[in-house]
Amino acid sequence: MKDNVIMSKMDWVKFFTREELVAGLEISSDYLRLALLSQGKDKKSSVTALAEEPLKEGVLSDGLIKNKEEFVMAVKRLLVKSKTKIRYVIVSIPENNVFSKVFAFPKSIRDEKLKETMELSIGFQLPIKLGDVYLDWEKIEGEGKNEVLLGAIPKSVINEYVAALTPTSLKIVAVEFHLLSIARVMPKNDKPVMVLLDKPERMTVGVIKNNILRFIHTISYETVPKGKLNAELKRIINFYEGEYEELYKIVALKKETAETIGKINDLQVEAIDIVSPFAEQNEIKANAGKWLVAAGAAVRGALPRKEDTLISLMPVGTEEAYEYQKAITFSNLIADMTTVASVIFLAVFLVAWFMMLSIQQSLSNQYALFSSLPIPTETAELEIRARHLKYLVSKTDEIVKSTPMWSSTITEIRAMTVPGIILSNLVVNLPETPITLQGTAKDRDAINLLKRTFEVSSSFAGVNVPLTSLEKKIEIPFSISFQLKDSQSVYLK
Repeated sequence: MKDNVIMSKMDWVKFFTREELVAGLEISSDYLRLALLSQGKDKKSSVTALAEEPLKEGVLSDGLIKNKEEFVMAVKRLLVKSKTKIRYVIVSIPENNVFSKVFAFPKSIRDEKLKETMELSIGFQLPIKLGDVYLDWEKIEGEGKNEVLLGAIPKSVINEYVAALTPTSLKIVAVEFHLLSIARVMPKNDKPVMVLLDKPERMTVGVIKNNILRFIHTISYETVPKGKLNAELKRIINFYEGEYEELYKIVALKKETAETIGKINDLQVEAIDIVSPFAEQNEIKANAGKWLVAAGAAVRGALPRKEDTLISLMPVGTEEAYEYQKAITFSNLIADMTTVASVIFLAVFLVAWFMMLSIQQSLSNQYALFSSLPIPTETAELEIRARHLKYLVSKTDEIVKSTPMWSSTITEIRAMTVPGIILSNLVVNLPETPITLQGTAKDRDAINLLKRTFEVSSSFAGVNVPLTSLEKKIEIPFSISFQLKDSQSVYLK
């Protein structure tokens, strides 16, 4: 009997926290691209959605968002073009601000020892302060070696992306960079392949072997003019082959880049290929390189979340983020149910209100008619009652207009919740007084990101987060208060 009860609870939790499809979102200096995979009953993956949206010049530069408002509008246009409801994304960003390195250790170092050794190595290898970056690593399987791939990026860069995507209602499951996405959907090769990513302001050079990123270097066209590009590429190739091993071939994402560069060190630059199911898509087949980044992120999005142990440049690791996402999904469902109930009650209230207005109008018409006629003595009492009813109706109208409607405000607050935050309580009084949110944060970075999101909102002001539980570093209870910029926005006009 006890086992049946436990199974019943698990079924309900599974129902409420069901996984949704996760799309791949490429963010580049000139384009946004989105791809989504889904599985049919035959367990075969198929491309469900493809969409792209150009970015105006200057919106994104050096891997940083320079025009947040235009960026948000571009993402919203992209989602409309996808023609599919998408709420969760794997985000792939430019490599400009990324530090990446492969670490090799003796085979005897593994598990906890490997973790401790990595933490020690990172302290010496990172070019910036450890406390200023989000980092993650993944173990490289195969070849009988004990290797780890590290990725790190300044916190400020990721926080800006999260804050910019929050108004779009997209939830970020993981953040990676372009070469990691590309490696995932290139045809597998046990020999090193150099990949050239050509963008308006830079060229990123990566070496991929067995679908694992082994080397990365960025060439800025400000310091290396395009006329000297071949010489710079030759220098990079000579360095890699001198330090590691001989390259098998060179591929470029753009066909025109491959044709322009031609041949380097007896290696002909070729256009890049892409694996199934994307290779069967006519739109992709014509220009595989254009879709490689979004496709690679989409392949990761199709993984079961518990199996996604790949690099994620976020405040929370992907495995932990999965557990948080389930809790957030459940919280969102409860909030949606509350919103629906509020709408139903509002609809019922409005129906009653319109009925009262109709009765009021009818009584007014009757009153006008009767007032033009001689009033018999026996109708004097009826007239008094009619006047009293009209008085009550007018008071009802005043009550309706003076009652705040919080449903739209609650929906907006819910949409602004960032990863790593679980809300437990919402306190509202009068529209002119502060609103208070209480909950639990994964860490202080999550609290700071939540505060920043509310500070840039067009609806709220006076954001305040008191410092509490200073001894805690994780699972931190918090309280945040803020006020409506326009306290009259919650009243019916």
